[in-house]
Amino acid sequence: MASYKNLFQEKKNQNWLKASVAVDITRTGIIPFVTTIVTLLHKDICANVERINGLPPGVTCNACTTPNVLKCRTKGVCGRLRFLPCKFHQTAKFRKCPANICNEFMLGIEGNHRFNGPSWKNTNASDWYSNPWEVAKCFLPPDGYLNFKTADDTDINGIINLIINCKFFDSYFTDDLSLLHNICTKVRDVGKRLRHSPRPMVTDGDLSNCMDALKTLLQDSMSLASNTSAKDALAKLILLENDQLSVSTDDLANVINNAISTTSEMLETGKNLQDKMNELKGLEQQIQALADEAVKRITRARNENNHERYSSKSAALKQDLQKYYLESCSALDFGPLFDMHTTNLVEMYRPPQLSKSTVTKGHSDSGIGVNSKIVRSEIKEFDEVFLNMGEQAKHIYITAKAGVGKSTFCKLIVRLWCALQTNDTAEIESLKSRGAGMYLNACEELKNVQYVFYARLIQSKSKLCEMDDIMLHQKLHSKKSNICVEIDELNKTNIRLLVKQAFTLLVGDSENSRTIDEFFEMIDQKGLHYLFGSTLVALQLLSLWYEGHSLGNTKCHIYCDVLEMMLVNALKRNHHLQQYVAEDHQQPDTIKCLQTRRHCVRYQDYIRNLGKMAFESLFNVKTLEAQIEEHLSQSTSKTEELGLLTGLLTKTQLHSSVNPRYEYSFLHKTYQEMLACVYIALMPHNSEEHKRLMETIKSSGQTLSFDMMLFLCGMHGTCAKDIFEIYCDSQTAMLCQISEIEHSAVILFHENSLSIIEEMEANNISCETGIKIRSLLLDRKYNDSCSILSEDCGDISLLVFELNEIENIDLFVNVQAIVENCKTKLIFISIKNTCYMDYVIPCPIVPETINSCVNLHTLVLSNLTFDGYLDLTGCSSLSCLELSLPSKGDPVKLTISPNRLTKCVINAENPFHSPVASIKCKSPFNSGLLQYLVLFDVKLEDDLSLLDCEQLQRLELVNVDTTDINTSIDYSKLEECCLGGFTDQTVIKDALQSLQHSECLKELTIMSLNDTIITCLNETLSSLENVKEINFLFSDSPIMDLHIPMSVRTLEFICIIISADCLMSLINNYKAKQAGVHFYLNTCYVSPNDEVTIETVVGNIHQCNQCILNKVSILNEDEMEEGPVIGQMNVSELDFKIMGDIQNELH
Repeated sequence: MASYKNLFQEKKNQNWLKASVAVDITRTGIIPFVTTIVTLLHKDICANVERINGLPPGVTCNACTTPNVLKCRTKGVCGRLRFLPCKFHQTAKFRKCPANICNEFMLGIEGNHRFNGPSWKNTNASDWYSNPWEVAKCFLPPDGYLNFKTADDTDINGIINLIINCKFFDSYFTDDLSLLHNICTKVRDVGKRLRHSPRPMVTDGDLSNCMDALKTLLQDSMSLASNTSAKDALAKLILLENDQLSVSTDDLANVINNAISTTSEMLETGKNLQDKMNELKGLEQQIQALADEAVKRITRARNENNHERYSSKSAALKQDLQKYYLESCSALDFGPLFDMHTTNLVEMYRPPQLSKSTVTKGHSDSGIGVNSKIVRSEIKEFDEVFLNMGEQAKHIYITAKAGVGKSTFCKLIVRLWCALQTNDTAEIESLKSRGAGMYLNACEELKNVQYVFYARLIQSKSKLCEMDDIMLHQKLHSKKSNICVEIDELNKTNIRLLVKQAFTLLVGDSENSRTIDEFFEMIDQKGLHYLFGSTLVALQLLSLWYEGHSLGNTKCHIYCDVLEMMLVNALKRNHHLQQYVAEDHQQPDTIKCLQTRRHCVRYQDYIRNLGKMAFESLFNVKTLEAQIEEHLSQSTSKTEELGLLTGLLTKTQLHSSVNPRYEYSFLHKTYQEMLACVYIALMPHNSEEHKRLMETIKSSGQTLSFDMMLFLCGMHGTCAKDIFEIYCDSQTAMLCQISEIEHSAVILFHENSLSIIEEMEANNISCETGIKIRSLLLDRKYNDSCSILSEDCGDISLLVFELNEIENIDLFVNVQAIVENCKTKLIFISIKNTCYMDYVIPCPIVPETINSCVNLHTLVLSNLTFDGYLDLTGCSSLSCLELSLPSKGDPVKLTISPNRLTKCVINAENPFHSPVASIKCKSPFNSGLLQYLVLFDVKLEDDLSLLDCEQLQRLELVNVDTTDINTSIDYSKLEECCLGGFTDQTVIKDALQSLQHSECLKELTIMSLNDTIITCLNETLSSLENVKEINFLFSDSPIMDLHIPMSVRTLEFICIIISADCLMSLINNYKAKQAGVHFYLNTCYVSPNDEVTIETVVGNIHQCNQCILNKVSILNEDEMEEGPVIGQMNVSELDFKIMGDIQNELH
């Protein structure tokens, strides 16, 4: 590539052009592959639409536009505020597709989007069924791609974002595209750096990284490595890298023209910026030199002898720990099914997805319960495992479903700590190569941990090791929040890669005609994908298939198959076991799942003994050690031996100076649970022993696991029904211990219940009276439940009704009768009308029936009418109330007793109207339990005082009409606050003064801003050090001055009049302090003066290298529109970021 050197003399300029050409070559090389996958995605969605709606193949629709298929107020396309007219739906309204195609097609697109936010503005729904690329545009970045008709028109940023955003591409890459960092994000970052570079310059190091990222993408072994176009692009990249590729002048001109639009303005100011940067770097070096000298002086002033002695012992302890962990935590144990040497953890580990639940308590001396708050979030960086609100967490608990890999994850933490302490780059790179880069790119917290001690709790009493129980029952006395880290199941790509590696280890050097693809085909044929969520079960399936054993169709049958194989393998190695039983040993009471497995039948007495050991240790009756020591009979001795030889039991000698002592444990908790279920199922039903066993389960305090229910469903129907009752009781009791029963928790309980029933059917297990489900859901997904008769619903505790479409109104026909039959059992009711806003229906339950639900814990009602009144004083157990009322019609007369409420939300479905509810309180809101209070567009018949609401964390009072509001309260624990719409301005002034110096406040929203409160507002803002987000909505006079603290990361102005001087001052303050912030203005008027106008502000943002302009829509004087609240507006939308030293917080 000689021609680029003639264009630029500077080496860095040549590198920039070389990188730009490389990116363009890569884009061209992957377009055929991307086009093919997009076509497959299109066919898949079409086929699903035809299958779901029963349509003939080839049916089409081109009559629906994008506004027709999206409900108004869809995020990203419609305006944020419901009271503003929606421009997106001005020409076309939402409707059901006449061909019964496009609405389901939209759901198919949404379901394939990784972040559930398709770019609807890019696409035209009328072309979805005929043009695959029109569907692909939904996965491109949200702006700038509307008129791009093909992949060839699309730049590298669009192509790579399509791959990242569309989950359909996951199975075509070896890398896990759901991770924060993967091969595609690296290419995206390369393109981003080139586009946003202030000058056309790239260093040698950056060029090398660019080339590596592009080549890695093209060499991905799953699909691209074998793609002809991608292979041609890779060959060109290698020639380009070695300056051997001939590039035409037209190609170079094309690359340069593409870059002109994003670099021309930066080139004009580049010299001045570079001079400033050089000055700053020189100053930084001087400061660093002074700091280094100060550190040296402090170090010399210390007591060197004590320091050396401590350092020596500390280093010795670290070395001992590292040596021990390298020996004890290096193996990835596949269990006794894999007759081979243990494999290296670092060489095999596949990282799971992590999420975090942070638990905070209401009172310092309370346990987790009604005053607790659980906040769930996804973990994107490994440091988040150890941090809570930026500080080191006091307690961290690791939890996951059985078999997912908790122990292995703990081993990873230990090995990672060792590698970080010794700077073992080879081990770190090995982990990075299998997708653990997310962990290793941010693990300073683990690196800074001085010592790590790893103690396995498997031998301890199970109650102490049950993390779910700890999160809800154990009293944690630290004032800091506690964290529960949840390990999610491995995704499809990672679990398949792990199984492939295990298969390679199984085969070894032996000749084997079977291939791993045959195994996956068998899994497809039997429909066993749902079992692949557990690593343990997936490996069991592989081992059974490889050894030629039969595979059952349910979890219970598969574990019985594994048990059979363990016995077969033990007999092969230990022939004397043949003498333990007679040849024909089947008994009449043998449970069904064991009857067809010959060795399980022969050894069922020993299996039952192991089951008793499992049950009594699981439910805290006796430890394994106590059971074995108490019963030293020949039968117990043989049971112990059989358990050890099969691998079901492990035996560890404890260090003792007197008599040798041993600890026993089961291979894995799932095996312990399965054997315990065998013991339960073999117990004669209704016998005295069976009754004692049931009482033991109820009184143990041990939570029945979902896996145990599945096992029992394959063993004994009547027994499964009895245990299901206990399971439901414990689950609903657990839900009632927190302040709010969440909709997601109800869905999970319902799906688990359905899975239990389906498991019984799959195992052909029946029970005389049948299992009665405790939850009833009627919505788009679960509308089959409408066939349930009201008389069958007497045990329902959890009720969810959601009306998505007017055509489904018949779902509500039996609701009143159903609730009447189960009103004393109900703890959760959620009824939502989610049809378009103007469609209002009466509540399907009469108020008198709701009021008679004495055990109701959580009540959620949305967009329903109540014929004028709603009395909830009879709901004496009510902890959470959410009422979203329609704006049409007369206000609802609501009577409540809020003394037990922890959460109360009463607002309008369409806000900023006259009051939608007139509230009469039988007792005051003045409660030490209240954490969350939202009152919006309501009238209170009583005074509102919150003086004793010590636990209040979120408060929203907007357009509240009452005779007196006392807002001078203790806001020390308040995290979110929204105030406005008061006729008496002293109310909001008192509240602002009380908010001063609040340390917990993270989000503040002020509505109806005016001159009378601006001084008080600025005094409060100046005192807030930790607030992250501030929103201003509506003003009737210009804001001339705002004192925004530099901790704020999001600043919104909606329907606000603000002076251009004030806005420019805010921008300059953030730039000067090197602080990052996201500005958003919508429907605003920026008042100009002689020197500063809105055009000046936007021009400044355009030219500033610290700023990223996301979207701008300003109007000149002739184009100004009349806004609905503030009169004339000249800013329809302005969205930009100022980047600082905290960029990571803004993503």
